[in-house]
Amino acid sequence: MGFFLTLLGILMLLLALAGVGLGVYMATNPNTRELGLLFALWWIPAAAAASGILMRDLVTFVIGLACFLVAGVVFISTGVLMRGRRKKRDNRWDEESKARDAGDRTRNRPAS
Repeated sequence: MGFFLTLLGILMLLLALAGVGLGVYMATNPNTRELGLLFALWWIPAAAAASGILMRDLVTFVIGLACFLVAGVVFISTGVLMRGRRKKRDNRWDEESKARDAGDRTRNRPAS
């Protein structure tokens, strides 16, 4: 039983550290900077929960798991809010570029 818990804790810790690394990598791109930082912060409590399994400490595991779930709710709700903001921003950009293109076409039209 002890070997199984150690193996499970190591696998969970590696997964959590990979999640933190992926979040940091996402944060290097300007388009995904905010979500990348939130993603990296989301996986830090998972590393705490994994260390609770490794130490066979129920309190550390439960607190890490609870923080991971709360951070997940924040990550998902922030992602939904950012998607809504991004669509509005993209629509405004499309309208501005269409108006600019229409103005360029009328300026380049030969005089009749």
